Formats: sequence, structure tokens, C-alpha cells
Amino acid sequence: MEVLFGTVAYFEQEIQRHVLKEEKNKIAQIAENLELDLKFNFVCHEDLRKECLQNLSHASKKLLQATDQKLEKIPC
Repeated sequence: MEVLFGTVAYFEQEIQRHVLKEEKNKIAQIAENLELDLKFNFVCHEDLRKECLQNLSHASKKLLQATDQKLEKIPC
């Protein structure tokens, strides 16, 4: 179904698209802040630090992929 410019459905899609892009940016920024904390502020054994950084990487990738999937579902 094609959504016409200026309709309620059109604006709903545009708002959803912008919200999801902002969500993606926020996820990336939060992950970056956590990574910096783990690298420079968190005092622990190096093996634990590496494990935490790997887990953070997996978690952020998973959330970013979920956001991408939501974006793909919004018709252009």
C-alpha cells in the first residue's frame, strides 16, 4: 500500500523513521561511553575487562541490528 505525502500515515512513518534513527545514535553513544568507562575507569583483572568489552560489543550490535530491522519494516 502506497502512502501519500502529507497524509497521517505518511507523517507516522516519517516520525517512526526519525525516532528509530535517534534510538540508533543513542545506543551507539551509550555503548561508546560504557566502553570508555571499561577501558579507563573500571579497575579489574584484564581478562574480566576483555570479557566485559566483548559482551558490550555483542549487546550493542544486537540492539543496533534490532533497530535496523525495525527501520526496514517502515515502507519508504
